[in-house]
Amino acid sequence: DRALTSLIKVAPETVRAYYLLGRVKRLNGDADGAEANLRKTLELASNHTEALMALGSLLLDRAKYADADALYQ
Repeated sequence: DRALTSLIKVAPETVRAYYLLGRVKRLNGDADGAEANLRKTLELASNHTEALMALGSLLLDRAKYADADALYQ
């Protein structure tokens, strides 16, 4: 978590770091942090398939069905 956060501070356009940080935050139970980082990943790379799938799954788990549906469209 700290290493990825440090990398983002130094190189804020590092798409993979946001994606990985989102995954780590989800595994650690921080759904808000996970969602924010996965959304940032998609802001930087809208076709990032892994982030799309991870965010969609997270949204479904959080019962944000309309958001998940819009993401999958």
